[in-house]
Amino acid sequence: MEEILTDIYAQVLGLERVGVDDSFFELGGDSILSMQVVARARAVGVLCRPRDIFSEQTVARLARVARVIDGDADLTDDGVGPVIATPIMRWLQSLHSAGAPADQFNQTVVAQAPEGATEADVVEVLQAVLDRHAMLRLRVDHDGIGGWSLTVPEAGSVAARDCLQTVQALSEEALVEARARLNPAAGVMLSALWVASTSRLVAIVHHLAVDGVSWRILLEDLNIAWAQHRAGSRWCCRRRERRLPGGRRCWLSTPATRKSWSWHKRGGRWPRCP
Repeated sequence: MEEILTDIYAQVLGLERVGVDDSFFELGGDSILSMQVVARARAVGVLCRPRDIFSEQTVARLARVARVIDGDADLTDDGVGPVIATPIMRWLQSLHSAGAPADQFNQTVVAQAPEGATEADVVEVLQAVLDRHAMLRLRVDHDGIGGWSLTVPEAGSVAARDCLQTVQALSEEALVEARARLNPAAGVMLSALWVASTSRLVAIVHHLAVDGVSWRILLEDLNIAWAQHRAGSRWCCRRRERRLPGGRRCWLSTPATRKSWSWHKRGGRWPRCP
């Protein structure tokens, strides 16, 4: 097990050699690379989760919690429970402790809704995405010793209706008010505006829950939820699975309807998900 994980660490980090007691993050790893470790480990029959890498960090410790899996094992991780802070989260926490405002640290996208979409549709679709993506429900508490305690509650604990406000026109004032509703301590990681006059959705997500890479996943899943909602099916943003040669598996997105959401990142065009 240690030999397998050592090779995977080295491949992902671009190093010739990794010691069994070397910290993944001290060697240059981050949250995105940790997901690559998990994917490569799974491809060779070893199960571990990103949270295991954050908590164990070294190959020697990770090998004690990882396990060998067969092709039919259930690999679902719903993300509920305590969350180990990543290095960038700890950096943000240090800024917050130093007095810098962090509650409204966010990324924002603007989405043009398909023709015929209503506010009620938006609530349903946002709920699916909130229930699917655990970090959108993240709650940040103080641990009593100057740090943060991060926890994700069960799906359904955050109501999309509470996260969405309707305005007739998009204005700087409306954006400022929506941004001010972000509240990590209360588990409010998403604040959204439905602009009724133009059928646009403005999604403001705290940076603890999203980055430039994860936006692509969120945008695709919102289109998937829309397609399933319009089809009247029970939808939960799940992906279909197919087998690859040799028994390996990969995830496929459920096809969206032709009338899908087109996206813009505030300040520039956001590319459509492939």
